[in-house]
Amino acid sequence: MSVAAPVAAQTPLAARADLPAELRPQTFEILGISVEGVASDYTRTFVLQTSRLAVGQQITLPGDPALADAIRAIYRLGMFSDVKIREDRRFDQGVYLVIEVKEVPKLADYTFTGIKGGDRKKLQKEVPLYKGTPVRPSAIERTVQIIKEFYAEKGHPLASVEVVRTVNPDNSLVLDFQVDKGPRVGVGEVIIHGNEQLSDGDLIGAMKTKPKKWWQFWRKNTFKPDEFDEDPQRILEKYNEKGFYDARIVRDTTYLRMEGDDPKMVVELTVHEGPRFHIRNIVWEGNTVYPDEVLTEALGLARGDVYNAKRLEENLYGNKNSSDVMSLYMNRGYMRAQVQPIIRVAGEDSLDLVFDVFEGDVYEFGTIEITGNTKTKEHVIRRELITFPGETFSRDAIQESIRRLMQLNYFAQESLVKGPDIRIREEDKVVDLSYHLEETGSDQLEL
Repeated sequence: MSVAAPVAAQTPLAARADLPAELRPQTFEILGISVEGVASDYTRTFVLQTSRLAVGQQITLPGDPALADAIRAIYRLGMFSDVKIREDRRFDQGVYLVIEVKEVPKLADYTFTGIKGGDRKKLQKEVPLYKGTPVRPSAIERTVQIIKEFYAEKGHPLASVEVVRTVNPDNSLVLDFQVDKGPRVGVGEVIIHGNEQLSDGDLIGAMKTKPKKWWQFWRKNTFKPDEFDEDPQRILEKYNEKGFYDARIVRDTTYLRMEGDDPKMVVELTVHEGPRFHIRNIVWEGNTVYPDEVLTEALGLARGDVYNAKRLEENLYGNKNSSDVMSLYMNRGYMRAQVQPIIRVAGEDSLDLVFDVFEGDVYEFGTIEITGNTKTKEHVIRRELITFPGETFSRDAIQESIRRLMQLNYFAQESLVKGPDIRIREEDKVVDLSYHLEETGSDQLEL
């Protein structure tokens, strides 16, 4: 058994007699502070205030934490690439300090080379570079990333960017982003593992990232990262539509492969399908306006049916013929109605669908305002509307009114598609509508 030798007690730095006097920590009063490296008095004052150091303050030299805190605070301003604090002069009664800073160069100009004018204009709107402001390294790095992402979405994921910096005599900076787009990369093979219930064709058909068929002469074969990022969700939606509630993507990856002289991106995915789920029970809670049977019929799903997430979503919140559950409520004035589905797994391959219904109050139409009609008489417009003050609010009535106005061909479709502005007066349970119309260039005057 060995016994460690006793450790000598550490002697505080200030008490060590073997240190030269100038290295022993001593307390001094700050007699004065100056700032070097900036031209304007405003910036000089700003640096002093940020440092939180003040004349008359007591500090310990060397090693006072207040000095390190001051340096960190000035750095955080993002205006300087280097910050130092040093002694200028020392006297028995105190010290004079100098804060030395090196300003981050301000951006004089920036350019893009190697790309066409249209791309240049689009990138200028996206990059975080502003003339006359300090150029931070993070802004340059982000600009390079934006350029690469921009061209990746155009089918050039191998694009490279070299940044050339030119410092002017006044310390301002000119940046030139030299871009090499690289070759256009198409979509090669799409490989899917683990699918037994749904075919490769079913899953690839749900994706946007897919190879170009030989007969699709009009279609560009371009790999787009943003589209591929969303493809796993599209695959899961296809599985959920077919009853595979527990399906998930285990792995997805891409890699380049040359096909002749053309680089192609190969896509590889592994899926876990899980069992096909059926509906065991459908339960409605909180509904008083409609009985369970009416709501279940509108839902379009029944006990024993294969679970279908797409049909559930459409028939709950909005389908093409307005026969969904929410339309039942919205067309009888319950514009604040909400239905929250709760899906519970019941056994290995069964689901219980529970719907929490909040019906709310009945609303009616209030004022109906029309604006933007300079040639068309107001009564011509109003005779097409079926939204009348005092009548029960109805989503279908608004949609039908919009359809009738479109058939007149007097107004720009864009001004109609977005529908009227809606203002709700909660205290009165009233909904005011404002139809903002934009007349077309027709010279015909409707009387």
